[in-house]
Amino acid sequence: PDLGCLGGVGDCILKPLAHPTPWVEPGHHPGIARIHTLLEGAWLTIRDEFRAAVSLLQRESHYNQWCVPVEANLQSEPGSFLSCGVVFDGAVDVGRPLARLLNTTIRVLRDIKRHVAPVGQATFNILRPGASIPPHFGSSELRLRHMLSLSAPPCTAPASTACAHLRVGWEMPPRPFVEGKVQSFDDNFIHQVHYPAGLSDQQRVAFVVDTVNPMLARDGPPHSRRGPWDEMEAFREAWWRH
Repeated sequence: PDLGCLGGVGDCILKPLAHPTPWVEPGHHPGIARIHTLLEGAWLTIRDEFRAAVSLLQRESHYNQWCVPVEANLQSEPGSFLSCGVVFDGAVDVGRPLARLLNTTIRVLRDIKRHVAPVGQATFNILRPGASIPPHFGSSELRLRHMLSLSAPPCTAPASTACAHLRVGWEMPPRPFVEGKVQSFDDNFIHQVHYPAGLSDQQRVAFVVDTVNPMLARDGPPHSRRGPWDEMEAFREAWWRH
């Protein structure tokens, strides 16, 4: 597809989806399918590179400088949710030694940027067992979030909230995390994560990549998937009551 407009998103408009939902599936657009293929095809290497980086930083007592707690409003308890940044504002933001350890991870991000859409942010997110990420939402319709699960407890009942899961929008039951699989969604919809206590003692680790929405194009009529701002506010308020 012609993705030339992605260099200047201010000139782009959003193509409508046939069945608009908070979730974005590979079948919605070739660019989404490409992102899933790139991330899932390298997931074991990305996981192993992250583990090697954590091991190195822990030995050198630098781990707490890379993996830091997120904002307090996104933590169910202090220190329960950590973020280890790789890309911020579109630029690789790790030192040279760490970048060498994350060689394949960074190559995949560059492939996404080269072949699909700009990458605004990429982080490794760590959630403790028994913790939650409270309901929240992003601020831009231009951005999609792609979450690759690197470490997650096995889910024996997928259609259940008993699994470590992600809920986006109205959907019930929420979707469980599956190691090696990507979940893509529009983070402008309210979403939350829950890792029930007692499932496992392992941390849940995800590689989270934010990109410009590859379903942007110069041509076609202007389109909003959710209507005017007041309707969106009503949706958000209703979601909190749901």
